[in-house]
Amino acid sequence: MSASLKVLAKGPCFSSGLFKHKILRLVSPTVVARSASYWDHDWQPGPYPRTKEERDRAAKRYGLLPEDYEPFPDDGNAPGDYPNLPAYSAHHRDLFANYEHRQLTRHYGEPMHINAELYRLGFVDPNNADYWHWRMPYWKQLLLLVTAVASVFGLLSIGNRYRYFPPVMAKQFPYDKKGQKHYLFEPADE
Repeated sequence: MSASLKVLAKGPCFSSGLFKHKILRLVSPTVVARSASYWDHDWQPGPYPRTKEERDRAAKRYGLLPEDYEPFPDDGNAPGDYPNLPAYSAHHRDLFANYEHRQLTRHYGEPMHINAELYRLGFVDPNNADYWHWRMPYWKQLLLLVTAVASVFGLLSIGNRYRYFPPVMAKQFPYDKKGQKHYLFEPADE
């Protein structure tokens, strides 16, 4: 801080650091640094690896060994250099391990499957056959579906045929009875 600013900031009401900060903001350049948080473009996959060196760089970027790194097939829909990891659910991981992210059962920096949001705890388990069929033939499943739809349709058609209306009398108004007077406009003392 320059000598003139030090003298200016030593007064009785200017001894707080807030005043020094405001003065320094006026005379010093503002330094802007990128924060430590990630931006979206940091997480985007790079271009599809064509050479062995590009594959090794991509494997290092995702924390995999070069022999374990396998990109998606380049069919025009590949997500760049993102690794084609096997689909496994959080149900098959040790639930009592010390994970950095307990709910997702994963460690920091660990590569994730491209559809990892489907394989969390309480969601789909691709390795469990019970999620993919009910252990009954498809014709039985189709028969159950048709029976359920027909039952709902039948109940709705019966309900439309025999409608229920609660018994209600017609609303009575004073003008319904002819000749009956309800109000008299005559003086009471006569």
